[in-house]
Amino acid sequence: MRQWQARGYRHVRVQLSVPGYATYGAAGETSKEVQQARPTGIGPSPVFEPTPYVNNTIKMFEHLRAKLGFDVELIHDVHERVPPAQALQLAKALEPYRLFFLEDCFAPEDAAWFQHVRSQSSTPLAMGSCSSTATSGCPW
Repeated sequence: MRQWQARGYRHVRVQLSVPGYATYGAAGETSKEVQQARPTGIGPSPVFEPTPYVNNTIKMFEHLRAKLGFDVELIHDVHERVPPAQALQLAKALEPYRLFFLEDCFAPEDAAWFQHVRSQSSTPLAMGSCSSTATSGCPW
């Protein structure tokens, strides 16, 4: 991260993988142990668990701010991977780490949740790659 800062980058998107689970935006595969816990007859496929992801994301930002301070703007893309209530909890928990923005907390069909987050959290929100729908342009 510091090498990017030294090159003049001021805004950095940070993602993480959760050990044992598939993820988005970072290397990570579902472990053999998790695959084996699937019911008999269900083929292997990526497994994503929102709770470990949310908990580890909060820890990641705590670590980054402790190491880097607030001289770099941090961005994170949830990519619609958690239920809306957990996205609200995540936005609230990330407030002390002053993100530049938190992207794609909700699927476009859950756009009404933006009003709930805006009324309960100061974390800036963005909706990006997943917002090409009839709800685009709604006053969130």
